[in-house]
Amino acid sequence: MRWLPTSQAAPKLHVHPNTLQQWRKVGLLKVRDHWFRKGPYGNSSYLWDVDAISELQRGWLTNQPETLSLIN
Repeated sequence: MRWLPTSQAAPKLHVHPNTLQQWRKVGLLKVRDHWFRKGPYGNSSYLWDVDAISELQRGWLTNQPETLSLIN
């Protein structure tokens, strides 16, 4: 596991920071598996498990989830 803040995770994953947030909001990324909030407040920043998300992205290359195709 490699937990990084949004500003570092997005470039490593080759996506825009808003894309990570969108994937989180629609449920493609699961709390504690792929992300967690650093504090208890609504404006607390997020940390992302870059390795877990990379693995998930690789799976999407062969089996794109319906939710992802709706985003595109």
